Amino acid sequence: TIFNIPFSQYARTDISFVHYNYIDEKTIFAYKLYGGIGVPYGNAEALPYEKSFFGGGANNLRAWQLRALGPGHSVSSSSNRYDRAGDIMLGANFEYRFPIVSFIEGAAFWDLGNIWTLKEEKGLEGGQFKFDEFYKEIASGIGLGVRLNIKVLIVRFDFSAKVYDPSKDMDSRFVLDNTKLSDIVLQFGIGYPF
Repeated sequence: TIFNIPFSQYARTDISFVHYNYIDEKTIFAYKLYGGIGVPYGNAEALPYEKSFFGGGANNLRAWQLRALGPGHSVSSSSNRYDRAGDIMLGANFEYRFPIVSFIEGAAFWDLGNIWTLKEEKGLEGGQFKFDEFYKEIASGIGLGVRLNIKVLIVRFDFSAKVYDPSKDMDSRFVLDNTKLSDIVLQFGIGYPF
């Protein structure tokens, strides 16, 4: 404790690698590989919530709303809808950016990844990272984006659909062929996602 206030002990690190291949001045193939892990120790049972990893959102796996993905193949319910946090994160984003007209740009993208917990947690069953299973829990989504590039600000609208959803039963995880218009997720962002 510090002044009789308990504090959380943990170690956390994350890393990302971003690369841009310029085809011409305004046409770019960009990709990002990232990962991270956080380990609580001492007086901490878990990472502080704000230091945990989250799946989904405008800069991550865009086919899922923020904090709606993972951990692992756990299934969302009304009781854990906003507590879907993890201790481990792995992912990749691939994006082809191209000009459309004037200040309007387009993008086609593919996102992969997920989050996991270090141990099995109540309410998030199936969320623990296991070396022999994690690759079956890599979520995937594809999409198209429109960006308004007004030099001082980039306003981004990304439309994305799930391709592979690890929260489904194993034989039903490829979901793209069952996608309806209402399943398309719109993400709004300021600036490029990476």
